[in-house]
Amino acid sequence: MLPRGETVRIHLPASPVDRQALQGHYDDFEAAIAASVHTCDADVLQELLERQEDFPKMWNRANERMFTRMAENGIFTSDTPSSDWQTVHGLFPRGFNQLKIQTAYFPIIVKKTNNFVTEWSRFEPGHLVTGVNNWLACLTADAVIKAACNVDMDNIARRARDEPVHPILEMFRRLGAINPATAKPWQVVGLANYLNPFYDTQAGQERLFNQLKGQLQGMVEELVEQTRRGELGDTLLSSLISERSPTTGLYVRQSLLFSHFATLLVAGHETTANTMGFLMYYLSQNPQWEQRLRAEIREVLRGRSQLAAADIPRLVVAEACFKEALRLHPPANNVGRDAAHDTVVKGQYLVRRGQRISINLVALHRQPRHWGGEFGDPNCFNPARFMPGAAEAAGRHPHAFKPFGFGAKTLIPMLYHNFTFKLVENFKLRPSRKESFPSPSAQGLALHIYPAPGAPPAAAEAATPSAAADSSSAAAQTTTAPPTPTHSRSSSSTAAKLPPAAAGSSSSSAAHNTPLLVLYGSNSGTCEAFAAQLVQSAAAAGFSAAAATLDSVMPAAAAAAGSGQPQLPSAGAVLFVTSTYNGEPPDNALRFAKWLEPAAAAAAAESTAAGLPYAVLGVGNSQWATYQAFPRLLDSRLAAAGGVRLAPAAEADTEEPGFADAAGQHWSSMCPLLLQHFKVDVPHDSAAAVAAASSVPRLLLEPAGADTQPLTIKQVVGKLQAYAQERNAHAAAAASTPAGDGSSTAAAAAPAAQLFPYGLLQVVSSAELQAPGSGRFTRHVELQLPEGMAYTAGDHLEVLPRNAPALVDSALQLLQLTGQEPSAPEPALRLPLSSRDVLAWLMDLSTVPPMRMVAMLAGECPCPPEAAQLQRMATEAGYKEKVLGPQLTLLELLAAHRSLLAAGLDLPRLAGLLPRLAPRYYSISSSPAAPGGPRRASITVALVEYTSLTGRLHQGAASSTIHGQQVGLFLAGTVRQLQSRFRLPPSPLTPIIMVGPGTGVAPMMGFLQQRQAQQRAGAALGAAVLFFGCRSDQDYLYQQQLQDWRASGVLTDLQVAFSRQAGKDRVYVQDLISASAQQLWALLHGRGGHVYVCGDARRMAPDVRAAMEGVAREAGGLDAAAAAEWMQGMRQQGRYLEDVWAS
Repeated sequence: MLPRGETVRIHLPASPVDRQALQGHYDDFEAAIAASVHTCDADVLQELLERQEDFPKMWNRANERMFTRMAENGIFTSDTPSSDWQTVHGLFPRGFNQLKIQTAYFPIIVKKTNNFVTEWSRFEPGHLVTGVNNWLACLTADAVIKAACNVDMDNIARRARDEPVHPILEMFRRLGAINPATAKPWQVVGLANYLNPFYDTQAGQERLFNQLKGQLQGMVEELVEQTRRGELGDTLLSSLISERSPTTGLYVRQSLLFSHFATLLVAGHETTANTMGFLMYYLSQNPQWEQRLRAEIREVLRGRSQLAAADIPRLVVAEACFKEALRLHPPANNVGRDAAHDTVVKGQYLVRRGQRISINLVALHRQPRHWGGEFGDPNCFNPARFMPGAAEAAGRHPHAFKPFGFGAKTLIPMLYHNFTFKLVENFKLRPSRKESFPSPSAQGLALHIYPAPGAPPAAAEAATPSAAADSSSAAAQTTTAPPTPTHSRSSSSTAAKLPPAAAGSSSSSAAHNTPLLVLYGSNSGTCEAFAAQLVQSAAAAGFSAAAATLDSVMPAAAAAAGSGQPQLPSAGAVLFVTSTYNGEPPDNALRFAKWLEPAAAAAAAESTAAGLPYAVLGVGNSQWATYQAFPRLLDSRLAAAGGVRLAPAAEADTEEPGFADAAGQHWSSMCPLLLQHFKVDVPHDSAAAVAAASSVPRLLLEPAGADTQPLTIKQVVGKLQAYAQERNAHAAAAASTPAGDGSSTAAAAAPAAQLFPYGLLQVVSSAELQAPGSGRFTRHVELQLPEGMAYTAGDHLEVLPRNAPALVDSALQLLQLTGQEPSAPEPALRLPLSSRDVLAWLMDLSTVPPMRMVAMLAGECPCPPEAAQLQRMATEAGYKEKVLGPQLTLLELLAAHRSLLAAGLDLPRLAGLLPRLAPRYYSISSSPAAPGGPRRASITVALVEYTSLTGRLHQGAASSTIHGQQVGLFLAGTVRQLQSRFRLPPSPLTPIIMVGPGTGVAPMMGFLQQRQAQQRAGAALGAAVLFFGCRSDQDYLYQQQLQDWRASGVLTDLQVAFSRQAGKDRVYVQDLISASAQQLWALLHGRGGHVYVCGDARRMAPDVRAAMEGVAREAGGLDAAAAAEWMQGMRQQGRYLEDVWAS
C-alpha cells in the first residue's frame, strides 16, 4: 500500500514491449524504464500541466499498447509530439466546441434522452431494471455517434425490443472482448480448443481478432464513403476527411480514420455510461440528494417540460452530483507523462529522460486534506464538496480534481445534465442487491425504479420536441413583431426647422415629419452609433430626425463664459443618449453639462427646456462605481428645468446580454410613446418601419473609382484629414446661411480637428515587458506625437485600430471578393477605398449580432431550414445559448447560413449590419516633463488574444495592431483629455497613494516620471506609495525602473502583490492595503493625501474601495457607516480618483 499523498519511485523490470517501444525514442533507455514516479500530489500534477513541452504524453508502455491492438494510433492512443496527433488534435476540439454542442448536438441529446425515458416509462412501478449500464451505453453511443457521424444507431429502441445493438457497436464490443492483449485465451477460442494440444491457441486468437477487426474497419470505411458522397452532411467525420488541421496545416491520414473512430467510441460513450451508472447508484443510496436535484430542476424549469442549453449553468446541484461521481470514479484511474529530458520536479525529484510520472487520480480525488474535514469521509458520496464556494472555503488545491486527466470533455457534461434532468424528473431510484459485483460497479448494476412525484406522463414527454419547436418559432415571430400605435389622431403641428436625417427616408404613407432631435455625448463612439440608429429608425417611422452632439446646441459665445442656455428646438422632442467617464460627462457634452450645474440652472429664469418632451438613454458599465452618473444627472436636471419626461431614463449596461441592441430596444419602447404624445396616426402597412432599428445602414457604401490599392495608416490619416477640412468648409458655409424662418442653424461649424482629430503617431520603440515563458505579452510602446498634439500625465491616447489581416481575409472569402473592389464610404466622403481597406478600417468584424438583427436575417433567409434555425436563435433563450454565450460573430453566423449570401448579402449590406470599428483608449504611461520631451508619449499595451467557444481565434483589434506595428511606422491616434480629475495634486508635497495592478500601473508611471522631473528641478516631494500587483515575478512590469525610483526617493514605498507566485500564498493589492492601514491613514487623514486607482472595474476597484474603507475603520476608529461616508467625501473632494475599465 503506497503512502497516501506521497510521491514514490518504483523500480520495475521493463517488459519486452516496453523495450521495443521505448528504444527508438530515448537515448538513456535503461535508466528511463528502470523506474517510474508514482504520485497523487496535486502540485506535481499542476507542474506537469504547466510544463507540457517537458512532459509529453507518450503511448509506449505495455499496458497502453494493449489498446492499440484495437484502436491503433487514434487521438487518445498516440504520442502528443507525433505529427498525426497534432494534426487531428487541431480538428477534434473544433468538432466538439461549445457552439456546436449547444446548436447542433443539444437537440440530439434531447431526442435520445427522451427516447430513453419513454422506454423506461413503460416499466411498472418498482420494476427491477437489470443491466443498467447496457441501457446507458446504448444512450451514450446513440448520442455520440449521431453527433460525430450523423448515423442514428437506434440502440435504445433495439435494447427495449431485446434485439442486438447496431452492428458497429456490436462488432466493437466483440472485438474488445477478444483482444489478445487483454482477453484470456479460453474465452476467445473456447475451452475445448484451448485444451486441445494440437490447436494453435495463439494463432486462432489472432485469426479471430483480425477477422472481426477487418469487419469493423469495413463498416467504418463505408461510413467514410457515405460522408465523402455528402450523404451524412457536415459532421466531425467530414471535417477529418476534408479539412486541413489548423495546427499543422496537414490533412488527417485516411488510414487513421478507423483509429480515431474507435477511440471516439471508447472515450465518447463507454466512460460516460459508466459515470452515469455510478451517479444513478449514488442517488439511489442518497435520496436526500435526489430530492434536492428534483427541486432544483423544477425551480429552473418553472413549468417548462424541456431543459434548454441556457439552463445548464443554473443546475448547481446537478453539477455537484456529477462532479462527485466523477471524483469517486474518474474515467481513467491513472494518467502519465514522460520526461522529454532530465529534469527536476517539485524542486526535489530527479526525473530521467524517458521516465514516466504517473498520477493516480483515484488517490488524488480521495486525499483527506482536499476532500475530508467538514465534508466527512473522502470515500463517501457528498456533493456538498462541489457546491458554490465549497472549494474556496476548504482551501482546496485547484488541481485536486482532474477526472479527465490532462484533457477536458465538453460533450459529456451536456449529455449528463440533460439525462439527469429527465431521470430525476421522471423516476425515483432505489438500490438493489442484484448486482453481480460489489456495489458500486460499472458492470451488473441493477436498480428499482418508481415514478417521481409529479412526473409528467410519457405521452406528454413524447410530444415535447415538436412543442418546443413551435414555441421557439412563435417566440421568434413575436420578437420581430412591430409595436402598433395605440392612438389614431391627426399629425402634430408644423415641424421645427431641423436638418434632415443623414440617410434613409420614410415611406410617404407614414411620413408625418414630427421633429425629433437626438443629442448624444460620446467618447468611444458607442453613443454616437446608438444615436445614428435612433435617427435612422425614426426616419423610417416618419419622423424628421437628426443627430448632433450635446455641445453643438450650446451657443459658441457662451462657451468661453461658461454660461448661456442651449438652443433646444421649440417643437418636437429630444432623445438624449450619453455615457459617463468616471462620473464625468463625455468630451462633447462638457458645455451642456455646465448648463446643468445647479447654479447655472437656478440662474436661468426661463429655461429653454421648459415644456420640452424628452427621454434619456444612459450607457455605461455597472461594474463602475460611477455607473450612469452623468445620464442620471442629465435626466434629473432636465426635469427640474421644466422638461416633460416621456419615460423614465433607460439604462444600457455593457455587462448585460443584448447590450448591442440597446438602441433598438429603446426605440421600440419610445416610438409608441412619441406617436401617442404627438397624436400621430401611422398606417398599419408602415408598422414594420416603426420598429426598425437594427436594419438601417450604419455605413453607406457606393461604387467608387480606381484608387483601390490597400492604404497605409499614413495614407488613411492624410485622406481623412483632407476630408475633415472639406466637411468643415461646407459646415461653415451652412452656418452662415439663414434658414427659411429667419433663424440660423444652431450648431456652429466644428473645427476640422473635431471632425477628424487623429494624427500620425510614429513608433519610436516597442519593447516586451513580460519575462520569457510567462505566456503573456505586454509591450511598452513609445510614440512621437505630431506638432500641436500635447498631453499631461494622466491623459489617454486614443488609437484607431484595424482588423487583423486573417479576419479580413475570412470576410473577403465569405463575400467572394478579391479585396480590390473599389467603394466609397458615404457619398460625401469622396475617399475611394478597396474592399479590403473598408473591411480592415471601418467595420467591426468581431461584432456579435444583436437579437433583432438575427430576427431580421431570419425573415430574409430564403432557405426554410436555415430560416427556422435563425428564428430559434432569435428567441431570448436561443439567442443566449447560440449567439451571445459563445460570442458568435456576424461573420460566423453568415458562414453557417450561406443562403443569405446567395440571396444578395454583399459588402454594402454587410456594412449596413456591422457597427463602425471604434477607437480604443490607453492610459499614457509617461510625462511630458520626461527627458523625451512633450512630444514623446508612451503606452503600456497587453495583447488581447484568446480562442472563443466557437473555435475562433480572437485578437483584440487595437492591441494586435499596436503589437504588430514596426518601429519607424505609424499608428493613427490622438490625445484625449477625458475631463476626469485624474491628475497629480498641484503641490508636489501632497502625499499620493497609487494602486495599479497589471497594466493599471501605466498612468502611475507617468506620475512618477513627473515627480522625477520635479525632484531634478530641486522640488521637495511628499510621500508616494505604489501598490502594484501581478501574477508572478515573470509579470512584474517595469520592475527595474520602479526599484530605481524607490532607491532615489521618487517613490517612497513600493509594495508588490503576487497572486500566483510558486510556493507562496495568493496576495492581492487590497491585501497589502489592509496590512498598511496605519501608514495609509496617517497620509490620508493627517496629511491630505490623494488616492489614484487604475485597472479592472469588475473586481479590483470595488475590493480596493472596500480595503480603503477598512483602513478608515481599523486605523481611524470609524464605524462602517462613518467609513463609507468618509470614502464618499474623498471622492467628492477629488482625493479618491479612479481610472478603471471593465474587463
